[in-house]
Amino acid sequence: MTDLQGNWPVPCCTCTCPPLFGATDCSLNVTIPPEIFGIEGDGICDVSQMSCDQILVAGDDFTETETYHCKIDVTHVLFEGGTTSAGEERINGNVQTLMSVSCPVPSKRKFTSRISLKMGPVFVRTFNVSVSSDGETFSESFEFYEYNSTFQELGQTADGRPQFILKSGYCFIDERGIPDGWSSPTDNCQACNSSLDLLQWSPVNTIECEVVRVPVSSSSFDTDQLYWLLAVTLVIIAIVIVVVCQQRCRRVHLKKKSSYDVSSESSAADMELHNQMFF
Repeated sequence: MTDLQGNWPVPCCTCTCPPLFGATDCSLNVTIPPEIFGIEGDGICDVSQMSCDQILVAGDDFTETETYHCKIDVTHVLFEGGTTSAGEERINGNVQTLMSVSCPVPSKRKFTSRISLKMGPVFVRTFNVSVSSDGETFSESFEFYEYNSTFQELGQTADGRPQFILKSGYCFIDERGIPDGWSSPTDNCQACNSSLDLLQWSPVNTIECEVVRVPVSSSSFDTDQLYWLLAVTLVIIAIVIVVVCQQRCRRVHLKKKSSYDVSSESSAADMELHNQMFF
């Protein structure tokens, strides 16, 4: 169809779709979720190789004019094993091709689980992703894993699920992989030593750091023991004071007695001499 000047093509018209239908020709029933085949890359993204900020969902016949909604359930896989739910986010997806829609990865800060912090550090984040046309009815969900191959090894469990293991020669401190020997950014006398502690900084054995650190046990400063020690000390001091005082008193007494005896002998001698003079 051409216009009066012979230009081709001429837009014929636009469709106003009835409720629950969409797309340019109103052929899409938005209450029926799109058919999803999976997530590209087998649902595993290595953050050491790429940004991993988008989850590319593969499906069938996505309509470019339609807005798709992504539902993402976040799960934290803890270092010591086990998982904990960290919440859910719903966000608009972006149509990439007729066969794929990208869903933004939720911010890590936004989905920091308080339960995870109490139970242990988060080792891997998992996302269960599903897509909807109307924001109400969602497709089947698929898992997306975010890991770092620099310090994590990817394996499989007995049932074929992905499994992530800390590589030998690494610590996992503050949710980061630290190679053996690397110092703490805040204390050069603390470093990663995976043979001592995988989750905490260990003391560095150098003269400069004065590693001869005697661990102080809380029992060394037991309050009851301290009170007993103080009481015994005071008793000993009191006994010493009493003994010293007794010794001093005895010396003074002996001195006075000696002076009295000398005076008495002198008086007797004088009396005898006086008597001789008169007789």
